[in-house]
Amino acid sequence: MTQIGKISMSLISESIQSDRPVSNSELKKWMKCRLLWYFSAAPPRAMGLTPRFLEADALVFGRLAHAVLEDGYNGDRNFSEIYESKVVPLRPSTTSLFNNQISTFNKTLETGKVMFKGYEEWSTVVDKNLKFLATETHWKGVPIAGVDSTLSAIIDAVVLKGKDLWLLDFKTTSSVENPWTDNDLQATIYTYAGREMIDKDIKGVIFRFLLKKAPWTYEQLLLKDGTVTKRNNIANLTTNREYKRAIAVSTLKSLVSRGWKRGKIKSSMTLDELAVLTDKLLEKQHPEFMEEFKNNRRFYYDQLKQLEFVSQGYYWDVYVPRSDTEVKNYMNYVIIPNLEELNNLTYIGPTGVANGWSNCGHCMYKSPCMAYMQGLDYQTILNEDYAVSDHYLDDLEEVEE
Repeated sequence: MTQIGKISMSLISESIQSDRPVSNSELKKWMKCRLLWYFSAAPPRAMGLTPRFLEADALVFGRLAHAVLEDGYNGDRNFSEIYESKVVPLRPSTTSLFNNQISTFNKTLETGKVMFKGYEEWSTVVDKNLKFLATETHWKGVPIAGVDSTLSAIIDAVVLKGKDLWLLDFKTTSSVENPWTDNDLQATIYTYAGREMIDKDIKGVIFRFLLKKAPWTYEQLLLKDGTVTKRNNIANLTTNREYKRAIAVSTLKSLVSRGWKRGKIKSSMTLDELAVLTDKLLEKQHPEFMEEFKNNRRFYYDQLKQLEFVSQGYYWDVYVPRSDTEVKNYMNYVIIPNLEELNNLTYIGPTGVANGWSNCGHCMYKSPCMAYMQGLDYQTILNEDYAVSDHYLDDLEEVEE
């Protein structure tokens, strides 16, 4: 049985040293927990395992979202249409791919559809301040003076904001509470790599978050009788803009049902068709429509008051500038020492157990970790419940080629 505080060599013999560049993700796992790193970091240095149940949801959706964003920014930025085109081939295969998680994964796909519809509208505003110079750039073998290891990084985008160059990284998240600080490892590694590979004057990293809890659209806000929902917790469900749009569509629907005719408006029109016409009527400030719309807004005063400052709570940017001194200090006192430890393995094991698992939180590798620490058969647990990530398998194939 392995004891806490003792140097374990039982796993060292299984670990294959590699001159493959070290990524931000691998280094972060190494710094958090040696056993977490060994189970999950990129092979051939570590095992590259991921829980099988995650492949059906978080990981697949994360890769899907990145693919949509990359294609969108390289094309006409019609993100919702691109998303749907990528989802269509996934739907028939959910039965064979995801076993008992079909309903959960399909729900995630539907959330993504609304999410990218909202993102498309939001990005047209915020991206006016950014000029996209490159997307999905892979950097491998970024040198570090005095260290045998090199770094790798996948940069989602290189952008120009005013006269400043920034690196942009997309994050899909389930919570608005994210532990990003000024000392974030990824911000430093990416800034360092960018200055080495592109331009020494790169300002830092912009983290762009997309919340996987898409805002309700006007379609979801409209009730069967044509009115708009007055739910008390509306600020947690939608945005100010989308709620007003729902009121506007409801207004037009009511006018048409009462015989109001203008141009090509018909009572048989779908909600989507009415919404398009509503946008045009609002844009042109059509007097009859606007009078009715303003009157209707009074009925939803409480909801609009709640939503007054919720312009976009579902997509946001976090700017992390990094000075030369900050990068240099973080490299010298955090990154380089950890890379040197990684190159000279003496122990692989959990680092949070001494505090009664309090540092482990909801670690996805807790079961095999506990089995390993108790001298039990952790390998069977790994074989049954975990598999090498498709992401790493693809990378290994590229390396072999």
